[in-house]
Amino acid sequence: MIPLCCRRLHRPKNEPDDRGSIRVSRQGRRFFRTILVGTAALAALVWIAMDQFGIARDEMLQLLLVTAATVGLVILAAAGVAGLWIGLRKLWGRP
Repeated sequence: MIPLCCRRLHRPKNEPDDRGSIRVSRQGRRFFRTILVGTAALAALVWIAMDQFGIARDEMLQLLLVTAATVGLVILAAAGVAGLWIGLRKLWGRP
């Protein structure tokens, strides 16, 4: 049995601590920080492009929705192909 004062030192990384939070490694924090900074930079780029070239907000929203719909259709098509592939493999008896 590990003494109460030393339990914090012997806890696995992915097990929640007393407050219910999971410790994140330095690499994980760096990854999340990079994602946050990249997202903020992209938002700033879109905002500056709208201001610089005089693109209306409604037009930019329309472009965003068309892009999201296109990405969604590509994901659905990929899921359909993957499902067909898995179904055919099971039909032919391959594991």
